[in-house]
Amino acid sequence: LSWSARCRSGYQWGRKRASTMEEIEWLDEELTNLTTELTEKLKEVTSRDAKKLSKGVREDKFSFIADRLSRSKDVLSSYRVELRQVLKEVGKGTFAEYDGRGKVHNTNINKLAAEIEAAKKSAETRELMEGAKKKKKKGEIEVTEGGGEVVEEAKRVQHKTAAAMDKASKLVNDMEEMGAEANLQLKVQSEQIKTTHSEVDEINEGMTRASKQIRDIGRRMATDKMIMCMVLVLICMVVGLIVIQVLGINPAAGLMSIDCSLDFAKTTQKCIEEQMALDALAEAQTT
Repeated sequence: LSWSARCRSGYQWGRKRASTMEEIEWLDEELTNLTTELTEKLKEVTSRDAKKLSKGVREDKFSFIADRLSRSKDVLSSYRVELRQVLKEVGKGTFAEYDGRGKVHNTNINKLAAEIEAAKKSAETRELMEGAKKKKKKGEIEVTEGGGEVVEEAKRVQHKTAAAMDKASKLVNDMEEMGAEANLQLKVQSEQIKTTHSEVDEINEGMTRASKQIRDIGRRMATDKMIMCMVLVLICMVVGLIVIQVLGINPAAGLMSIDCSLDFAKTTQKCIEEQMALDALAEAQTT
């Protein structure tokens, strides 16, 4: 990639990373606010003054609490999804921090859900007991008939409440076990990713060494070619010197001289002319 492309890629990655962090921080803050609000609303329906609330007001409060609890669970689901992006785009350090916060939020929400269910059942039991104390419409006598049935109904409601609390507690334990198992799987995957990165680094190192060896071989081949060329030039020079010496050429004299005493040189034009001149001079001297 070119420098500008790398810059654009880095800028886009930085913006995406910042957007992910803003989203996870907002979800974390939203969960904190929701659990705080639920805790306060739960106190309103479990305090001593709650006994003075009418049935309609109490039902409205519980309806509002149920709505906020559902909202908390939805936000927690979004938090878990965004947490995967944190691991992918930001890093394991930040992921571990927000993963711990998510577990705390999950525990708090499950605990509040169990307490809300118990408070609702308790309010229903109290309302039933209060109804048993009301007087009959046709007289001023308190309702005493069927008191055993009212007590039995109250006991059944209490048993249901206890069962609901046990179920909620079991659900919390199951969620904790699931969280621990997921954390273990994440650790295993992290180890696998580390191993893969190590193998990739080894492959890159091997490729770097191979590239270096290829460059060294290329340089040696270039050097060998230069040496061969130099040897060939030297051989040509030696052959030339031998030819010059055999032909009797004297380069230092500035002219090419031929030794006519050599048998292979006697057939040259110059040697023939010299021989003819010598023969003519000998004949002249004889006459």
